[in-house]
Amino acid sequence: MKQQDEVFWVRMLGDFVLRQGSRVIRLERTSNTKALQAMQVLLYQGEDGAGRDTLREVLYESGPVADPGNNLKVTVSNLRSRLRKAGLDQIVSIEYREGRYYLRSRLPVRLDVRDFEQALQAGQAGDTDQLLQAEALYRGEFLPALSGTGWVSVVAARCREEYFACVRLLASRLAQAEQWDKLLPIVTRAAQRYFTEEWQYLRLDCLMQLQRYDEAKQVFEEAAGVLAEKFGVRPSERMVQRLR
Repeated sequence: MKQQDEVFWVRMLGDFVLRQGSRVIRLERTSNTKALQAMQVLLYQGEDGAGRDTLREVLYESGPVADPGNNLKVTVSNLRSRLRKAGLDQIVSIEYREGRYYLRSRLPVRLDVRDFEQALQAGQAGDTDQLLQAEALYRGEFLPALSGTGWVSVVAARCREEYFACVRLLASRLAQAEQWDKLLPIVTRAAQRYFTEEWQYLRLDCLMQLQRYDEAKQVFEEAAGVLAEKFGVRPSERMVQRLR
């Protein structure tokens, strides 16, 4: 077995993808079944596992069910069945002990959201390469298909703010080093994911420093159009100064 195949990779930022090495693993046709949601909770909780009551609250928060305890047992049984059909039952298992469920894996489990947070911490401590790695790991909202779910919304909001902090710190460091060509794609991705003037005027700064004035004017005009159409406001003086 190749070294990369000895890791169970889990992507939760921007999408939900399970992968063993280069093999993408599909458990369900859709990403919002109760069985898959249960697995996502257990993957995120890691070695701490998830209490029976916690899982019931997460899975059935949209409304009361007649027998939540039995429904949870059925959901876990369905999850085990999905793991067998995907050929994962020799690698991953669901255990129940003393009121808690645990996802056990014979292979190391790597979650992109955990890698993102660890790289960000190292980057904030001074390692710019780790900060760049954190930015690259953030591919979008945490479990976007479950954006209306309570626990997902909490984690997504935290990750979003951490991503903003990451981009701001990179902007400060790369601008100070005058690495505008490296900063431009970073703030462009941020602007595409989350439309704010902050990312727009950082894009303008990069383009002007790179003497790409026609592109800078186009970015300003597009941003002004979005501000007028979606928010009913004009560009701030800070943006207008960049146009001048």
